[in-house]
Amino acid sequence: MVFPMPSMNFGGEAPPAVLKLRQYFIGILSFQVVLMAFRFAGLGMPNPDIWGGFYQLILICLGAYAVKDGVNVMFTTYYGFMSLITGILDLVSFIDLSVKGWPYFVGGDIAHNIGMVGYSLSCPICLCGAYLSWTAYQKTQESASGVYRQGGEDQETGGGGFFGSGGDYGSNANSRQSQFTAFAGSGNKLGAN
Repeated sequence: MVFPMPSMNFGGEAPPAVLKLRQYFIGILSFQVVLMAFRFAGLGMPNPDIWGGFYQLILICLGAYAVKDGVNVMFTTYYGFMSLITGILDLVSFIDLSVKGWPYFVGGDIAHNIGMVGYSLSCPICLCGAYLSWTAYQKTQESASGVYRQGGEDQETGGGGFFGSGGDYGSNANSRQSQFTAFAGSGNKLGAN
């Protein structure tokens, strides 16, 4: 696993706090559709960016599937990781164009100017998508941790816990006698008499 994250059950319905984020996901996906069209058309660039547009299309499809019926947190997390990577690569690409002296605004060339504005907005929009996915993941974790609370105390503090016996794993092990013995037999000798 590249990113150490706790495992969680992504099944079932998304919590209400995550469902409120659906409209923001749709807004970010709408912006990404426009940016994808800019890439395929080559607005503001010397050539159309087919590979970048195709990668953006995959990102949009993943995000659309995540918000298709409510908000699927598993696919939202996938969308967030892809958005983060796309945002970083777009930032590097934009810095590369700036260092090479590619003009940001050209007088009289509206297509170029619109394309460059879209190209410069691609990084922040993708990073907003990644942040929104992180927010959805955090809200799902918060609602999932509320399920495992019993008796007003958290499972780590000794109140009920998910498995019912509390979270005293080893804290008072000396007060209880274990009935299990590792080996109680005499054993058999192998080989010669």
